Order: sequence, then structure tokens, then C-alpha cells
Amino acid sequence: MFHTTLVNYNDDLLYNDMGEGIDEYGHYWQIKIASKEWRAQGGTGTLAQVRVYENGDIRDALELTEMY
Repeated sequence: MFHTTLVNYNDDLLYNDMGEGIDEYGHYWQIKIASKEWRAQGGTGTLAQVRVYENGDIRDALELTEMY
């Protein structure tokens, strides 16, 4: 589980903990970011899925998935 407080300056955004793992870049937590407004319009609302690494690096999770 991602153990930090995400500061949300935009009331439209939702953050979902998608679990954690290890890849060639190290240990990460995967987070899905979604828009409440887009969900209300019938979509998934997904804006991005990112991996946040222990060292603070952030990478696009979907791009990493497509590489393998």
C-alpha cells in the first residue's frame, strides 16, 4: 500500500492504489489517477496510471506495460 498523503489541489481528481511491485527500476507503488467528471459522463475517468518509486521517480505504468 502507498503510505503517504497525496495533496490534492484539484477536487475532480481521484487516486486509486493499484498495489506495489518490483521491476528493473526498483520497488514501486502503482497509482491510477481518474477524473470524477469523466466518470460522471460514463467513461472510466482514467487520466493516467503511474508507478512511484522509492527514490521519488515517477514513470508511466501503461508505457512500461506495453514494453513487455
